[in-house]
Amino acid sequence: MNHLNVLLDPPAEQPASIGEVKQASRHINQSFLQLFRPIGKVTEEGMENKNLKRAQLLIIHDYAEDPAQCFPGEEAIAIILIWRGRWYWIPWGPTHVIVGDFLARHRWIALDSWQIASKMKLDPFVQEHGTNAPGHKGRPPRTSPSNARQQLKRMRDVLFELIAVERLDLTVDQIIRTERTSSGTARYRIVADVTWQHLPRPEHRSSAS
Repeated sequence: MNHLNVLLDPPAEQPASIGEVKQASRHINQSFLQLFRPIGKVTEEGMENKNLKRAQLLIIHDYAEDPAQCFPGEEAIAIILIWRGRWYWIPWGPTHVIVGDFLARHRWIALDSWQIASKMKLDPFVQEHGTNAPGHKGRPPRTSPSNARQQLKRMRDVLFELIAVERLDLTVDQIIRTERTSSGTARYRIVADVTWQHLPRPEHRSSAS
């Protein structure tokens, strides 16, 4: 069983309750450091060296073929907000994690809902998401423009609630910014710093510990 999936991945697409957010955030720092220390990639010291004036996102990929870089077939299982040295699990459902991972890989430019929908339909990371996992059953997210708008609204709502619950001196726009064009079209862009963490495939984990 994948302990990260049990710890982090909510079973449904609906945002977690306030109580679940509080409980997850209370244990996230110690739990993650314990899980990642055997892999030797993420340490408290490494995260403290980041720019503390900018929000940071840590995106967790499981079933990686190469822990040094991203390839299609990996499974994005969680996204962590790091702010002022503290780690906070963002309680997004599986589809929202995939969308967040997609936006992070395209964060150099703001995209509207039509662009998000069309690019996700062609993105091999999205279409082959999780195919490395044993017993994988394909479930690419819905990618129509209306679905993209709704997903971004829900994702921002979850961030707003997390920030409020944890009383962070942070705004949603410091993580996912909504920008308006001259015609009034909404475009979305992740403006936080982003780091990816790759977990080795299960058959290689014993050798990494």
